Amino acid sequence: YVTNVLDNTVDVFSINTANGALTKVDTTPTGALPVTVLINPAGTFAYVVSAVDNSVTAYSIDGTTGKLTAVPSGSAATGNIPRGMAIVAVP
Repeated sequence: YVTNVLDNTVDVFSINTANGALTKVDTTPTGALPVTVLINPAGTFAYVVSAVDNSVTAYSIDGTTGKLTAVPSGSAATGNIPRGMAIVAVP
């Protein structure tokens, strides 16, 4: 997953396990100025931090294609101009 800051999108790539080559699979629209993508440990959700929107948005990950789908009501406000995020397991 790669954020495209100026296009307000995230590109999805597949990886060829034999040679490491990347193939673009899809492009997903996001909030304004996406700066970070994080994947949860299970690989089922992606979280995109958008700096201009001051938000983080959750996307479900298709287990076969890797394509992203926005989670309904899956956006939350952040502080001003966020640049990153961390996912921490809580016991």
